[in-house]
Amino acid sequence: MPIIVKTIGSAGGRDYSSLAAWAASLPANLVADGNSYRGECYNDSEFTGASNLLTLSGHTTDASHTITLTTGAGQGFRDNANVQTNALRYNPANGVGISCSGSYATAIKVDDNNVFLSKLQVRTTGNLGGVALDCTGYPVTVQFCILENRGAGYTAMLEGGGTISNSLIVSTDASASSRAGLWIGGVSNVYFCTICCTSDAAHNAGAAFQIWYGTHTIENTAAFGWGAFNIGLGGTTTHTTCVTDLASPPAGWTGGKTYANQFQNTTTASGDFRAKTGADLQGAGTADVTNGATDIVGTARPQSAKWDIGCWELLASSAVVTVEAWVPIEHLPMQRGDWASRVEFAGSRRVGVSLPLDAITRQRADRYTALEGLVLQGRPLGLPVEVSGGVGTNTAGCVESLAQTFVSWGLTSELLRLLLREVTAGGEFATAVSCDAPAPAAWLRAIGAMLSADSIPPIEWSALPRPMHVSLERLLASPGKRRLLGTPGHMRLLTRL
Repeated sequence: MPIIVKTIGSAGGRDYSSLAAWAASLPANLVADGNSYRGECYNDSEFTGASNLLTLSGHTTDASHTITLTTGAGQGFRDNANVQTNALRYNPANGVGISCSGSYATAIKVDDNNVFLSKLQVRTTGNLGGVALDCTGYPVTVQFCILENRGAGYTAMLEGGGTISNSLIVSTDASASSRAGLWIGGVSNVYFCTICCTSDAAHNAGAAFQIWYGTHTIENTAAFGWGAFNIGLGGTTTHTTCVTDLASPPAGWTGGKTYANQFQNTTTASGDFRAKTGADLQGAGTADVTNGATDIVGTARPQSAKWDIGCWELLASSAVVTVEAWVPIEHLPMQRGDWASRVEFAGSRRVGVSLPLDAITRQRADRYTALEGLVLQGRPLGLPVEVSGGVGTNTAGCVESLAQTFVSWGLTSELLRLLLREVTAGGEFATAVSCDAPAPAAWLRAIGAMLSADSIPPIEWSALPRPMHVSLERLLASPGKRRLLGTPGHMRLLTRL
């Protein structure tokens, strides 16, 4: 079916300046109209108000004639250039934000069926009874959203039923025992969600869920900071590989885990619900390509075959080494086949036909390293290199000769491996070689993992039209490799440490 797309934002040139104006433009009967409708929000300014900002009600839809609200290209928090390092919480500076300040008000109310919401940040800040998202229609699909309640009401409600996945649901004041993070009714599914009450909330008497009558699935979900698990009635719920700090959760949940060990920050003012390395969430989930192919910010699942619980998937490259690489195309055939180009571009800035001239010589000014007596492939090199804060005039010729020798032998990988294993103060050398190493030990582990890997690790090459994860084999097999590798770029060696 055709999709009618309209833009929503406060800047000039948008089709509508408010969410309500877009909703008012929708035909009463989408089935008779023959179209689906899609509203794309722009982060021109935060969408704010003291009463409901969007109500979708009274529209006739079906599975082929739907209503979608999402963000325009590049406008959501998920599209932010710093999405991997931004704190995971409501912040309109990172992308489209929808905030309702009224008590007993709902930021987004969905009574229609066949509605899709994605990539939005939605919150309510009223003191009493506010709800960030209330859906009575069926089915309603919510994915890749940040939903926050700063009052005493529910954060999100799927009363009619539907699916919520890869989303963050946060309350900062669960003060009333009749309130919960997520209400589910009808036939509802919850996949890869993080549902938290902040650790410094005034009261933590609320419950993670209000599970009402119906049949539900909760899978790969984390719930922390709540006083109880469920305040609902009846229903049949299947729970699979979920984690909580509560001591006695239902079967399918692992309880008693420490809240502070799971996330970067759990307070109201500085909340950051990105999972920590080493969290109990890491690698503890169930494989589910259908519902968890990507996490809340677009990270592909699984990373290194590990399915993480909650909305955040830890990058396999959480301690990634970023190096600059400029590789003349004529050097590629010189690589030894038995090393299969595993680390030949790592840790060097290639200049002309020299191998790693400044990589070999760049050292901290307060360090001295002698690389001498190295034996490679049973052949002594016999070329001492003395370095103290740079390339001295008396050593430049030796360094250049050393680099040329390795290029002619095609022994890039072996050189790096030998230096890391044999050179005194190898950690200092590793620090010098890497442009942005998180720590010498981490860098050494990364190289070691690549040398011992059964397959070549993927790389990310920024000289491509857009950053792409590709293998070195694919890059070298590309018809455009001469143009790509002849262009200065950045390469990231992606591996989980």
